Amino acid sequence: MIKRVYLDTNHWIKLAQIASGKENDHEYKKTFEKIKSLSDSEKIIFPISASHVHELTRHSNQQKREEIIDLLVDISKGWFLQPVDLFFGKEIENTIMHRLKRNSLHNIHNEILKKGLSYFCGMNFDKFIKTKNPPLEWMDVIRTSFKDFNENLEVIKRNLKDPKIVEISIDALSVNHKLILLLEKNRENKRKMDKDVRKRFSEASIMIDCVVPHMAEFLYTNQIPAEDVFSLQTVEEMRSFMDDMPALNVFFRLTYARDEVSPQRKIQPSDIWDLNHFAGAIPYCDVLVTEKMFAGLSKQNNLDKKYNCIILTDLKDLRRLEPFS
Repeated sequence: MIKRVYLDTNHWIKLAQIASGKENDHEYKKTFEKIKSLSDSEKIIFPISASHVHELTRHSNQQKREEIIDLLVDISKGWFLQPVDLFFGKEIENTIMHRLKRNSLHNIHNEILKKGLSYFCGMNFDKFIKTKNPPLEWMDVIRTSFKDFNENLEVIKRNLKDPKIVEISIDALSVNHKLILLLEKNRENKRKMDKDVRKRFSEASIMIDCVVPHMAEFLYTNQIPAEDVFSLQTVEEMRSFMDDMPALNVFFRLTYARDEVSPQRKIQPSDIWDLNHFAGAIPYCDVLVTEKMFAGLSKQNNLDKKYNCIILTDLKDLRRLEPFS
């Protein structure tokens, strides 16, 4: 059953155009009405993320940007897909447990999607309240007050429109540009390798850089012998381990596929936000509506089938799914 539908930024902009009357296509209007109906009835969640808000800073017209934010919040009802990098460590820990024939430590599917402004950047109530250390007898009152404030849609809108958010997004874009220079240099160096060597090198690199440090700390802390988990002696073993870390695997597979399929295409600043979108949406949502290039790469790598996510490229395509028909 479809419960979570994630739209990338361009499709939210399309919804805003439909809502304002700038898009008069009958099928788009019917799709918009159904989305709003399903959202209002809370039968389906249309989560948003920090990536959406960051990407909207590219629209210089403040009024249009704020209108889109209003729509984002009204339809999402304040549900956020949290920053996916916060969950990479939990995915690693779950995968270690699976190798030990034990149950997952974390229910990431439930944890990654939360309602309320504090989850915009991954800060939840418990983390917030620990910094204040209030008297125990105040906790219930504070929890109720915080919940009301945190989930109030007008409060969420006002905060997402704050000029400071725009400043943060512009700074993030600047960081993206610097990161792109480094990524392009790394990509150029890897092009000198044989294709098979390049793939194995890339897979080994993400394991060494992203997985092994957290894994080593977790094994040491919990006194688990490394040999009880695996020895990474074969490529198949490494790939199997990667497959069991959904968000990290999607992020890596799409990054690698982009570089292999379109080596002459320059990395775009939006790529970084897009990949963060997809890394959370494909494994932890039921439907992703995105742009053609990454949709194609996702399907070519069987990520839709592996993580049971329907990937579409047009809002109209939602009409052929049962909840929207």
